[in-house]
Amino acid sequence: MIRFLMVAAVVALTATACSSAPPAVATGPDHHHHDAVAASGQPQGRLSVRADAELRPVLNVLTGQFQEAFPGTEVLVEYGVGGTADVTLTDDPRAADPAAVVARNPLVIATARTATDVHTAADLRRPGVRVAAGTDAAGLVPATLRTDGPGAVAAVVTGAADVAVVHRTDVVAAKADLRVVDFREGIQHAQQFTLVLTPSGGNRVTAEAFRELMRSALAQRVFSDAGFSAA
Repeated sequence: MIRFLMVAAVVALTATACSSAPPAVATGPDHHHHDAVAASGQPQGRLSVRADAELRPVLNVLTGQFQEAFPGTEVLVEYGVGGTADVTLTDDPRAADPAAVVARNPLVIATARTATDVHTAADLRRPGVRVAAGTDAAGLVPATLRTDGPGAVAAVVTGAADVAVVHRTDVVAAKADLRVVDFREGIQHAQQFTLVLTPSGGNRVTAEAFRELMRSALAQRVFSDAGFSAA
């Protein structure tokens, strides 16, 4: 069923892009392969993607589905900074083009479901409330413990803290049964992940098809399952 939805979503969304895609400009020994890909008008061949590590759960799903939907494609993802790729997916808070944003990852308040004394960000400043702040929450909220996101979630699970202020994906990844509360500052300081096609990338047709997949309703469902918010 997922593969059927994948094919329907990607083929429909990429039909226009593929039919109007300009010939790829490529250099190096592989340029004949890239020219053939562009001339075919259909996604095929190897596509390189550079992405932030937070996107690994999403890309593990979507790259596999993309390759199944378009036999003959191979998506190679490298995580971290540096290097070149046909497509880059990074956390860019200064993104000039809102249309390039494919997902957001807000900060949230996470507490035990039995906790009844924390409902808003203002409650974090109440005396006696032990707050574990993830890395990106440092300086945003008062904290008795500063650590990374997984460490902050673990502190609440083990009882070392009453509240964790972390990215929503940290709670989902930990599979922790916690109550999650959105708050204004957390939304304002959300990570926002942008997708950009590298101008020098050789496999333009496949890159454009992959971009349309990442903007599709199917991709938004996968992002949501991992804890991200819609773009």
